[in-house]
Amino acid sequence: MKSRKLLMGIFLITLVFGIMLTGCDMEPDEPTYSIYTRTFIFSSTNPIFGDLPSGYYKSFEITRTDFNWERANNFQNVSPSLWTEDQIISFLISWGFDNATAKQEASRIISFNHFMIGVRDGSNLRLMIK
Repeated sequence: MKSRKLLMGIFLITLVFGIMLTGCDMEPDEPTYSIYTRTFIFSSTNPIFGDLPSGYYKSFEITRTDFNWERANNFQNVSPSLWTEDQIISFLISWGFDNATAKQEASRIISFNHFMIGVRDGSNLRLMIK
């Protein structure tokens, strides 16, 4: 009888300890950022990117007002992607950035509340906003 109570006690302690461990997050989650991307047809009349040569990019901080305007006018049907810094880097590399530049720009993206990157590729203008 004593051994049964002892085994039951050990079982309960193990069960409680196991539940406590599953509730703990051993590794903190990496922060994610809401990123919007879209490809447009390049226009030389665009006041911001109209002079951008093919193969080049522009990046800069934007205001909350500019961000809200972009979402309402240029990204109205685009759902944001929740990306980590590494995912942003990978995406920029897929746009043709070299590794060092992608890391530099990803660092800038996450350090500002709102940011925009425009990349021209021939007749396409790819935009990313945060």
